[in-house]
Amino acid sequence: MWASSRLDGVACILATRQPGPGLDAFQTRIYLRRRMMRVSGIDLPKRRLSDSLESDIRDSMINCHKCNRAAECLTWVTGAANRAADAATIPKFCVNREIFERLKTVR
Repeated sequence: MWASSRLDGVACILATRQPGPGLDAFQTRIYLRRRMMRVSGIDLPKRRLSDSLESDIRDSMINCHKCNRAAECLTWVTGAANRAADAATIPKFCVNREIFERLKTVR
């Protein structure tokens, strides 16, 4: 229930205005980033990661915040969550595709 209502809220933000540099935009993008990671099978360990992986994670946050394809991302994460085959591959439009592919290998 929470995920569904949260997605409705993200869709509402995207539909009613183009997210600007404010907190709503940041929260929306970070939420989409987390969903993209979860749907794509990225499950980071709860231990300290290497400096390069931590740098990748920081870079992915910045990349998501700067990305102008949030509406496409929302469409993908909501649809891919229901299609396992789509979830296995991070979409080509994703600015974090390379980073997420590396993070998928972390155990």
